[in-house]
Amino acid sequence: MKTFGRSLAALFCLAALLPHSATAFEFKLGGQDVTFNVTNTLVYTYHFDNDQDLDSNDKPFVNRDDNYHQILNILDLSLAVHEFRVGGRFDLHVFGDTFFDQRCLGDPNSDPKGCGLHNSYYANSLNPERIYLIWARPDFDMTLGDFYVSFGKGLALNITKLDSLGQDTTVRGGKFVLHKGDAGVTLVAGELNPLNVDESRGAHGVVVDPEATLQMTPAPWASELLLAARLEYRFFDTVLAGVHGVWVPYEEPSPGVTRPLTGNDYNAIWGASVQVDDLFDGLLSFSAELDIQRTVKDGAVIRGPGWDPKAASGGFAISDSGLPGLASYTSVNLNVGDLTVLAEFKYYNDFILRAPQATEEPYILLYHQPPTLERINAEVTDNTSASGARIRGDYNFGEVGPLEILIFGSYGYFRTWGHGALHDVHDPHAGVELTWMDGDGHVNFTGGVRLEQNRKDGEPYRREIHLELDLEQTLFGNHGFKVHVFYQNRNKVSTGLLTTGLDQWHELDSVIEYKWSPHLSLAMTVEVGGDPGVEPNGHSVYLGGSVRYFITGSSSIAVRVGENRPGLKCLSGQCRVHPAFAGVQVMGVGRF
Repeated sequence: MKTFGRSLAALFCLAALLPHSATAFEFKLGGQDVTFNVTNTLVYTYHFDNDQDLDSNDKPFVNRDDNYHQILNILDLSLAVHEFRVGGRFDLHVFGDTFFDQRCLGDPNSDPKGCGLHNSYYANSLNPERIYLIWARPDFDMTLGDFYVSFGKGLALNITKLDSLGQDTTVRGGKFVLHKGDAGVTLVAGELNPLNVDESRGAHGVVVDPEATLQMTPAPWASELLLAARLEYRFFDTVLAGVHGVWVPYEEPSPGVTRPLTGNDYNAIWGASVQVDDLFDGLLSFSAELDIQRTVKDGAVIRGPGWDPKAASGGFAISDSGLPGLASYTSVNLNVGDLTVLAEFKYYNDFILRAPQATEEPYILLYHQPPTLERINAEVTDNTSASGARIRGDYNFGEVGPLEILIFGSYGYFRTWGHGALHDVHDPHAGVELTWMDGDGHVNFTGGVRLEQNRKDGEPYRREIHLELDLEQTLFGNHGFKVHVFYQNRNKVSTGLLTTGLDQWHELDSVIEYKWSPHLSLAMTVEVGGDPGVEPNGHSVYLGGSVRYFITGSSSIAVRVGENRPGLKCLSGQCRVHPAFAGVQVMGVGRF
């Protein structure tokens, strides 16, 4: 505890140095302009009891995430000189008075199996999360170190940061981008670098639940080699065509066994895309992409050209029809006056690029992100073996009295067949956007239902009725308020040992925010959760509030007190179950 106290004091001394100016430090060195940026984010959190569980001797880990201190300090540095930019991000994690501190360390009666996990839960660490050197010229860009990369629509490769899910995967190596005239080339080589620390759970890498398997030793994901390239060329100033390839050799991990990386087991994707931005004076545009994946496991082709159905049956989806590993996506956009119509089509047959055994916590580690065609926050059961289409129409009525009105309607139909689960999905939803007072006020309202059912008998598998409201209004001067409400009425088939039933529950996420620009922000949150998968005791209400004071446009101090509900959060087909939060959090952000 003394170590935590000293670390806490040092970090709050650092917080006192938060700058009062958001202007980058600029000077000259050898006649060259130099720009130096420093951004520091310091977050202190004290976690209350987030689940009201009763501790017991037979379940000593039931409250392992309660009543402890957590500090996260993120230091971003960058230095730009002429054509060069060098920078890095350094993450410091400090934990104090955790379950292990209270119950394990120095306690001769502690459970040696459970307490042995303290090096994976709540372990203090300092990580160079991101280091890079960029050389940027008019005809090329070169990056050494850590970077993000995405090809086309993300079907073949999409290594990006998803803040709302707490996911951050980069490539550590080199990226070279050449842009000469109408041609462009991107070359990528390096290691895929997963998240080091799961902030919401205080966990390092993949951690096995000690309640279930105390005998297993958790281990972080191993980095994997990535080689990728993409070639693009623009024809007639309108048509952009490209081809790409991705190769990821891997070692299938086994408990207690380390094997050399031989290259015999690998994932490979080859693909091509075309995009036409402007046809018939802006009336029509479209894009299309086709990819084929080949996966080799233990020397056998389980996906792609030459696939062996017998080998593919070991834990992978069996193809419904056609070649597994095939994926295609097409979109067509039509603009006729105030009417815009978008049509999208997808076909993915056992198409998934992920790390071996990447279904463990903290999240499923995917190296690509094929479009789902569904709502961005919808829970998508299967986007790896699925086909279907969506059509959406937007009509802008323009000014109607004191209002500007835009409406839209969307309908999608999809079929899925991954792992033998044959489902039909219907996804209709619609909305209206109203604007008034020359943009000083607006409201967006959307609603719909997502229905997923078994294809054989038509019985329901999952249903989501959803309503979403966003309202913003400027009151007077620089004062205003925002309201966000997202409500879902959900049900899902649950299978027990003896019975099969239909779980039903409500979910609500809402926030009311008052802003005095650019100085102050006050917010109150009300959340309701009832997912029986994470809340077996039924519906609960979670209240919270926050205040943020802006020192400058990019420097602020914030305090947050209250709770957040547990449950599933989804973004473009990727989902993650977040634990409940209860506590107080102080955050300072400074930049100079």
